[in-house]
Amino acid sequence: MKQTLVSKHTRQLGTLGGGNHFVELVHDEEDHVWMMLHSGSRNIGNVTAQHYDGVAARQCGGQRESLAYLQIASKEGQAYLTDMTFCQAYALENRRFMMQAFSKVIKRETGKDTLWGNMVNIHHNYCECEQCTYFDEAQGGWRDEQLWVTRKGATSARAGQLGIIPGSMGTGSFIVRGRGTSESWQSCSHGAGRSMSRAQAFRHISHQDFVGHMKAKGIV
Repeated sequence: MKQTLVSKHTRQLGTLGGGNHFVELVHDEEDHVWMMLHSGSRNIGNVTAQHYDGVAARQCGGQRESLAYLQIASKEGQAYLTDMTFCQAYALENRRFMMQAFSKVIKRETGKDTLWGNMVNIHHNYCECEQCTYFDEAQGGWRDEQLWVTRKGATSARAGQLGIIPGSMGTGSFIVRGRGTSESWQSCSHGAGRSMSRAQAFRHISHQDFVGHMKAKGIV
């Protein structure tokens, strides 16, 4: 997969993308200003996921998006982990490029330097092998076990871990600290959610109304 996508990912590095991707400044209750952006692997992760979704469906004899899975120990499972890790590394590098450009603008406009010590990098569509505590209903008790946790539209929220929950357009975003709650698989939401789909929004909200709403809130 890496070789298949090489021509695309070299051209797109350092670009924000479309959809719900954004750049914003966040002012917190301790008078700190955070640079925040939401962007990822620039569709490379999506293409990779679609490819392995098909592989998993064939491996399980099922259909796409029918909870088909890859055996981790299989050749295909190991290939998926390799390609997923590449997508995550690419997404991080993509965000670094943009954050550096963002920082230069802040320096130029305010004279302030960026403090990189609290940089938060968080994924929201991925899987990871983690030590999990969960209630085994069959055994009637709690168990500790290493499991592969898949987070789709969710982020890791281990105890003390810094995270990000973006708000909807026109509302505040949040810098959060995880509680490590076992019942939620040490996870939290990665955004505010939607009251309507993107297609519905295009049908029901005019461009003029949208721009007016943003301007009323002082958002460019």
